[in-house]
Amino acid sequence: MPLVAYASDVPPAVQRRVRRRYAADFRQLASLGFADFIYYSEIMKARPMSVAMLVLMVLRREVVFRHEGLRFGASYLLMQHDGPFAVALPMGMGVKFYTAFTDGSLLIASSFPSEAIPYDGRSVQKYTDNTSLEAAWHAHCVRVEDAVSAGKTTRRVTTFDEFVELSLQEEAALAERFPYLSN
Repeated sequence: MPLVAYASDVPPAVQRRVRRRYAADFRQLASLGFADFIYYSEIMKARPMSVAMLVLMVLRREVVFRHEGLRFGASYLLMQHDGPFAVALPMGMGVKFYTAFTDGSLLIASSFPSEAIPYDGRSVQKYTDNTSLEAAWHAHCVRVEDAVSAGKTTRRVTTFDEFVELSLQEEAALAERFPYLSN
């Protein structure tokens, strides 16, 4: 079972909160050639670990809102880049960059350290570091260039559903290493 449900119907008032919260990241990403892509929400399913996640999200100043029942969600604005094709996700811990390839593999980089890294050799490669947004983007571009030099072809993500597929692919790779995340 996925950790979250994804929704693209973000109310205008929540969009304004997202825009204010991540304004500095949006400016930096725009200066690197990123453009607005889509607002979306991640809605946490009701389960014991959800409370711990909520606390962490509030501490990181995520744009959190109450959803129907006992569920809650956090909203974000994805940005996209055309050279190399990439999607950026500013969030409370930093920024994540996603590049998909036509062979079904996925490259992810972030500007914040994380232990949530899939096993080596899988279709998802994830790199994390405690670095600036610009440095994380530069390192991501180098890795994408290396993958292209090795014969891979990047794939442009053009719809919300395609981004959700990438997120679910990341979740599945993490669930192999951390099975308790899918409970």
